[in-house]
Amino acid sequence: MGLTKAATEELAKDGIRANAIQPGFIATDMTRAMPEHIWEAKSAEIPMRRAGEPAEIAKVALFLASDLSSYMTGTVLEVTGGRLM
Repeated sequence: MGLTKAATEELAKDGIRANAIQPGFIATDMTRAMPEHIWEAKSAEIPMRRAGEPAEIAKVALFLASDLSSYMTGTVLEVTGGRLM
């Protein structure tokens, strides 16, 4: 978060935006390798009761790279299914 804010201070004057994505528990090869009971425990901590999908993170990255976020900089977007990090 600090790096994102610092980059914003340095780069915004040049028209460069600096944002970050803070992903939560995402279904990847690494997390799928966890024992089932740990997977279930982690999923139970998430208000949406499931792991996120890589495509859901990619959609946020696409939004940040698009003109739809043209006035956003210095933002850290949590993509966590509601889980507090």
